[in-house]
Amino acid sequence: MRPVPVPEYGAGRLAAALRRGREKSGKSREQVADAIPCSLATVQRAEAGKQRPTQSVTRAFARACGLDEDKMADLWEAAGKPARGTKRTQAPGVNFVRNEADLGAALLRTHEDNARPAFREMERRAERHGGFGRLDRMTAWRIVHRKVLPTTENQLKAFLIACNVSEAAFPEWVRAWRRAKAGVQSATLRRAPQTRTRRPDSTEPAAAAKIMRAAGLRPIDDFPGTARPWTAQCVRCGKLSRVRLDHVRRGTGCRVCHAKPRQPEGPPSSGTA
Repeated sequence: MRPVPVPEYGAGRLAAALRRGREKSGKSREQVADAIPCSLATVQRAEAGKQRPTQSVTRAFARACGLDEDKMADLWEAAGKPARGTKRTQAPGVNFVRNEADLGAALLRTHEDNARPAFREMERRAERHGGFGRLDRMTAWRIVHRKVLPTTENQLKAFLIACNVSEAAFPEWVRAWRRAKAGVQSATLRRAPQTRTRRPDSTEPAAAAKIMRAAGLRPIDDFPGTARPWTAQCVRCGKLSRVRLDHVRRGTGCRVCHAKPRQPEGPPSSGTA
């Protein structure tokens, strides 16, 4: 088997201790796997040092090889802590979460504060509790890596259970989750295009046709409304064009010959010839 990558720190230190203990006990990996019981691959991963095994596997491994369980438990806890110089995720307190970014950072920090449990272990913890439904390891991975957020309150609680968060803190987390969701909905509403409502058209078709004829335009099709294009034929040039009744009222005539509507005659002059 390959040497442990970093035998003096973290998961490597735990793996080196387990490997030395097994070799000292004279047992093979197959025998340890039978004693735990677990698969041979689980024992191999525990001794590889690339990732921390679950706490239950670590304790069972120690019992199978006659090792000090408390000492192995301490090494297991230390294996979940970040290396020296590693900065933890900057995240607001639960009471200060306002949006999705805040919530994602807070959940990641909670995972870090719980010594970064393996996703398989998180799945087992949620399953053992059983009160908030299933949290599969892929969902836990996506939440920790800030790909998604919990989609329901129960999924949020299952994640918190998997990070050993006390249920007394759940109400604050649920309020934070709701604030983040409400912020997304508000942003969506702000981005939605605002549609203007038209006032109902009170112009009667007969009155509209009379206005068009007075402007020298003969309507061809039914009246569509004052603000919509209306096909009409110019009585002067005989061409068809599409005009709006609102424009005709303001003095627009044929769009082809540009004939202006006839203006009503004014009162007769009072002067004498």
